[in-house]
Amino acid sequence: MLTASCLVPLVDPERQMFLEVVPEDHFLRRLLQAVDFEQFRPLLESAYKAFGRPPLDCLFMLKLELLARQYRLSDREVIAAVRFNIAYRLFLGISLKSPLPHHTLLTYFRERLGPERLQQVFDNLVGKHAGWAWSRIGCA
Repeated sequence: MLTASCLVPLVDPERQMFLEVVPEDHFLRRLLQAVDFEQFRPLLESAYKAFGRPPLDCLFMLKLELLARQYRLSDREVIAAVRFNIAYRLFLGISLKSPLPHHTLLTYFRERLGPERLQQVFDNLVGKHAGWAWSRIGCA
């Protein structure tokens, strides 16, 4: 089972290489600069009870869900795309050496959050950043 401790984070040399490859004006780079994803951690973690195996990091899962929605990918397609896409790996903050979760974990993530909580997260993401941030990253 893949847990948060199994994800291999980007180290500085690899991050620098990714930053050289992914253009500064890339949507995902601008999104990382514009949005503080940590603000969503309490809401996301409240969906996880202290039972079962340790889950993957909820922000990692949120970012996977965001990639799937932004690029209109199925769960299976987003995991396959992350395998090779440097911009996606930079956005997720994971190394090329990092293992990836099974695509079904996205289904479990959505089930744990429930439709109302997931909608609340995306409403907060879009609502709080609809003005300056979204226009800054080219989405307004």
